[in-house]
Amino acid sequence: ARPGSNGRDEPAREEGAKTPRREVMLDKALKRPKVTLPDDYRPSEDEPFMHDHQRAYFRRKLLTWREDILRSTKETLQHLQDDSAQHADMADRASSESERALELLLLVQRARNWYKAPIWISSFARTPGHNTAVGGVKNSQHILYPYRPQDGRAAVDMLPDRKSPKLKPRATQQDAIRTLATWAWQQPEVTAMGIFEDFLHLDNRPLKRRKTRILWGDDHELIHLFTTSKQFSSRLADAR
Repeated sequence: ARPGSNGRDEPAREEGAKTPRREVMLDKALKRPKVTLPDDYRPSEDEPFMHDHQRAYFRRKLLTWREDILRSTKETLQHLQDDSAQHADMADRASSESERALELLLLVQRARNWYKAPIWISSFARTPGHNTAVGGVKNSQHILYPYRPQDGRAAVDMLPDRKSPKLKPRATQQDAIRTLATWAWQQPEVTAMGIFEDFLHLDNRPLKRRKTRILWGDDHELIHLFTTSKQFSSRLADAR
């Protein structure tokens, strides 16, 4: 017997015994000259089957697939670890998500009743692929569970109709958005709002330690009014 690499004794090979097939294949592979593939190489039916170029091509492809699978597995495990650290019970997470989404939909219905005209919902829940296609930010509040690391969040993009008794005759689309934004900013459920030329974004993300609501968008004049006016500042304080 001879000592093996695993620390155990292995039986000595008898003189004249055949070399195992695995060792023969390994020996051939080590002696085979290294093949350098052109970047644009693709297997062709005109080539001998599984010649050196084809072997190198498929070997490279398999190694790439293996790396992709390992990377994807690591990301999935990390995602699951993060989820388990933040949520002891997955049912609680789903419940939190549903409650906030329902809260936001009820808010939209209240807005519709107050506005007394149609309010079109242009975006609500998104998958990551859909979010990328429409130009959403990576951590968008629209991305629904279980695709995002955050929990209990929901968002809605709305476009109010211009034919509302809340508006003056010949009101513009900006007038309609401003009117709806003024109402929405006074609702305690709204913790973040984006005011844009062609839509109004509302979401009810959990507030952080400072409990400061978030306001952004293209309408800097209205945003300035909301942040400086005593009327809206007092309402904001009540909602915090």
